[in-house]
Amino acid sequence: MGLPVIKLGLVGAIAETAMNVLNSLLHQPRLQLTDIYDPCLAQAQENAQHLDASYSPSLDGLLRRCQGVVIGDVKWMGLEPILRAIEMQRSTLILQRVLSQLQPADLVRLQQSAAESGTMMMPDLSYRWARSTLRLRELTATQLGAIEFMELTSQGNSQNHEELMTFDWCVNVMQSECRSAEVLPENNTVVLKFRRLKRDGQPVSAVIHFQEEPQQEMIISDARIDCRHGRIQITGEEKLEWEVDRHRICESLVSDRTSSHVMFDLFGRRLAGGIVPVPEISDLIKAHEIRRVCVISRTHGGEVSL
Repeated sequence: MGLPVIKLGLVGAIAETAMNVLNSLLHQPRLQLTDIYDPCLAQAQENAQHLDASYSPSLDGLLRRCQGVVIGDVKWMGLEPILRAIEMQRSTLILQRVLSQLQPADLVRLQQSAAESGTMMMPDLSYRWARSTLRLRELTATQLGAIEFMELTSQGNSQNHEELMTFDWCVNVMQSECRSAEVLPENNTVVLKFRRLKRDGQPVSAVIHFQEEPQQEMIISDARIDCRHGRIQITGEEKLEWEVDRHRICESLVSDRTSSHVMFDLFGRRLAGGIVPVPEISDLIKAHEIRRVCVISRTHGGEVSL
């Protein structure tokens, strides 16, 4: 007997350039995109035809028919469709296009509303499930041990959404709370220090070099990572080299699942009642807090505690 199908609705039509994200949804056996709502009728109908779904003339109608909702765009509607989904207790996945438009106060409001109603709200932090990042997490949990230092190049730059995603990526792979940040303006570099300590008693740290002109879509273009028992070199999303006991291994990850596939799989598992860890809005609020102290460090200089 197969798994029961979970019906999803899409709020806000998706541009053709971002359609590959939703194409991953179409390959999920337990999820079915049935309804699309957008205040622009033409865009909604175009998406509905491409995704083999029905156009919903109203937001509430979509929410009544669906068990979960994907927020693809909000346009002039602001927070209203998200808050309405929370009010009707529909588990919600918010895609990055929408997240990039939200201010810290918006995130706090959404977090409070979701907590009060007991509704799951998951932000699209799909860079956490990039192929090389997932393999990094596996290695640091097994052969190589915890990260003690990393130096990386980010495709973002200061004060944009990619900067926030970079901060969240560092906290996620470090598996430790960020305690301070320092901006080195002469080479567009940020140094983060974390709660967890190395064997010598010093805090583990990350040095981030921001590129003003992105070279590729992946947020983290390359990273050199020192662990307790070895080291790792990440090059893009699909290549990773690691070394332990003077033994070096080079891996190609082209056949692994895409980050969007993993994201929708996790969302579906939670919708089905599974207990699996997923990102929360509070993770983005923490990234904004790191940005806040970076602004202070950039203005006044020196290391600033969170």
